Formats: sequence, structure tokens, C-alpha cells
Amino acid sequence: MPCGSRQPIAGDMAGSKHDFRNKWRRGREDLAFEAVSALLSPFRSRPPKKNGLLNLGFGRNRREAYVNADFFPLNLLHRLKGEEPQKVDWALDLRRPLRCDDAFFEGVYTEHVLEHLRIADTRRLLAELWRVMAPGAVIRIIVPSLEKYAAYYAGEVPHENFLKWKIRAEAMWNLNHNWGHKCCYDFELMAEVLAEAGFEDIRRCDFGEGAEPRLLLDTPQRAWESLYVEARKGGAAAAKA
Repeated sequence: MPCGSRQPIAGDMAGSKHDFRNKWRRGREDLAFEAVSALLSPFRSRPPKKNGLLNLGFGRNRREAYVNADFFPLNLLHRLKGEEPQKVDWALDLRRPLRCDDAFFEGVYTEHVLEHLRIADTRRLLAELWRVMAPGAVIRIIVPSLEKYAAYYAGEVPHENFLKWKIRAEAMWNLNHNWGHKCCYDFELMAEVLAEAGFEDIRRCDFGEGAEPRLLLDTPQRAWESLYVEARKGGAAAAKA
């Protein structure tokens, strides 16, 4: 699914019973996204500069100083539903080329977004992000951790939140198919697609720990299920560091 449809954090689902029928992303929703993308993508704008840092696929984690990018906001629909319109600094479809100058951003943060893209689209997106990042800039990527989910399926309990899935296969379904998920990652696969895009210094991180303090925007409620990875775009600035 294009950037913008992110699953609720753990607190949103507290006490709820997981139900395949209620949480399955139906085909008509995908069709609506495709229609909006086809209609609005030709008119997509360029990003503002702001603090030079990109908050990509921010969902409900908007940061005022950052360039908050997400799928084209359907604000008319929000108003008809009596909801607060979504404020997006840079509206886009992540499957399409980014309308942005080379070496524009000083850093990129994206949390629980890439799993909503097919891996071929993620490869193209990471190549585009490498292009629009300045030499030496850091990208911080957070996705659901295949390693943690696989450990639970194999009989371990990486975190008590996994126990809400009484059928362990349902946890794997949640990782692979629920909430519009189209791909899953362990560190090895994430490192491979980052390296293919040209990134260097690829490393696994922990919650709240990383090379660029301004990119430590991690949502605490997601830490139990997440993989944290950082990488750097090489170049003159990196050599001076």
C-alpha cells in the first residue's frame, strides 16, 4: 500500500480480540489509493526545506520542524467524517519517483512504512532516497522485526505483547498480510536492499539509539516488535566525520 496507511500502535489494540474478518485490508481500499495516486501524482509538489530532515510516512507522528511526508491527504473525506484534516508538508506516492533535488535532505526517518510496499518498490524508493540525501546523511529505518515474530512462532516470547496472539500463526499473518503489509524484513534483508541502493555503514540499532540524535523519533509503543536499522550515504561529508 502507498505511504500513509499505518497500523495502530499497540496501545490502540489493548484488550481487543484479533479477528481476521475485521482487520483484513479489502481490495476496494487498494483501488481507492490507486485512483487517488493516478489523479494527484502528476501534480505532486517539491518538499519545503524546514530543518532539512525528512519524516517519511509520518502517519500520526507529525513533527513540526521536520518535512512531514505522507500519501496525498483526503481532507475532504476527513471533513465529511467530522475528522481533523491531515496536515502534510510533502504529499507523494512512495512508489513513484520523488520530485526533489539531489542532495536535498540532511537525514531521513521512516517508521513502520516500508512493510507497506512491495520489495521492488522499496528498492526503487531507497535508490531515490539515496539520491535526495546529502553526502554523509543518515537514514533511520524502523520496520516490524521478522526475527522477533519468527522467534514467537518458534515458541519463544520476545515480549509479552506477542501473547495476544493465542494462535502463533496469527502473529505471522499479522506481520505478513495485516494492515496492508506487503513485505517483511530481518536485518540481513534490510541491509541487502540498503547496500543495493548505495548506502554504507549499515548497522542494527536499538530503540532510542543512533548516530544522528535528531532522527531519534522512535515511538515507544512500537519498540517491542520493531527492527531498527541505520545507514549512511557516503561522500565528502562522511569522509570528514
